[in-house]
Amino acid sequence: MEHGKPAPDMFLKAAELLGASPDRCVVFEDAEPGMKAAAAAGMDCIQVRRPSLA
Repeated sequence: MEHGKPAPDMFLKAAELLGASPDRCVVFEDAEPGMKAAAAAGMDCIQVRRPSLA
């Protein structure tokens, strides 16, 4: 990919490879840059929370 997160490049490429429209895709993300990338790609995003290791 030319640009990493929060650029939408990787999500748009994944949609392209799947033959899916970005507005029909759902992203599962655990980090803010990924959520921003999903939004920039026009995709719905579900935040995955990780339990604290502390």
